Order: sequence, then C-alpha cells, then structure tokens
Amino acid sequence: MFSHNKDTDKNSSNGATTLISAETTINGDISFSGSVHIEGNVQGNITSDNGQLTIIKTANIEGDIHAQNMTIYGTVNGNVYAEEYLELISGAVINGKVFYNVIEVAKGAQVNGTIEYRSSSEINKNVKSADNIEHLDSNVKEVTFRAGH
Repeated sequence: MFSHNKDTDKNSSNGATTLISAETTINGDISFSGSVHIEGNVQGNITSDNGQLTIIKTANIEGDIHAQNMTIYGTVNGNVYAEEYLELISGAVINGKVFYNVIEVAKGAQVNGTIEYRSSSEINKNVKSADNIEHLDSNVKEVTFRAGH
C-alpha cells in the first residue's frame, strides 16, 4: 500500500514517528523533525527542516507545507515546498502552488495550481524569506496538472 523510498529514509532524522490520527484536528502551525504521519485535519502551516511528512488519504491540510521529503495521499489547500522529494499518490489533491526538487506523480493525483522545479537550496532560501516569495511566484508559468482522468 505504501511505497518505500530508501533515499527519503536516509534524509529524515532517526527517531519515532508522530501520528496525528483521523479523529484529530489541529488548529495552529506544526514544526517537526523526524517523521510525521497525518491522518486528521490541520488548519495551519507545517514546517520541517529535516524530516519525512506523510499525508494520508483521510487528511485535510489548510495551510502551506515546507518539508524536506513528502508523500501525499490526502488533500492540501495551500502551497507545497518540497526541498528534496515529493511523491503524489493516486487520490492526492493539491489546491495551490508546488515547488519541488524531485517529484513523482501517480495516475489519479491532482495539482490544481502551478508546478515548478527549484533546487533544494532555492526552495529553502526562498521559503525562509517572506520577501522572496513574491519574486519566486512571479517566475511561475501557469500549469494545471491532472493525471488519470
């Protein structure tokens, strides 16, 4: 059911995995290192400098996500900044802009917004400085991507 990526594993910190269950709603920002699996709802931004984020099919995120490595099955209403690796599984829905270094998109995943390649250093630099977000966005060409329809 879940794919396994050795490159993703070696980039995340050692330690326990945090689970945000389907019955949980978090109102506020999340900052983490290590591994986080979200099955529930988050209304806020999610940030990690060195971690693996997995958003399960039942999850709904209302906010921007900044992480090194991500696997998305659920819904994100916000911008996604993947410094290293982004995997969109069938059924994933992103309503916002996607900035990635390496991306894998399965048949049936949706991005309703723009998709743009950036090196991990560009993503990290531009995400950390709000002044640069406007400059980053001005370089994006409009792309709508829907796989498997």
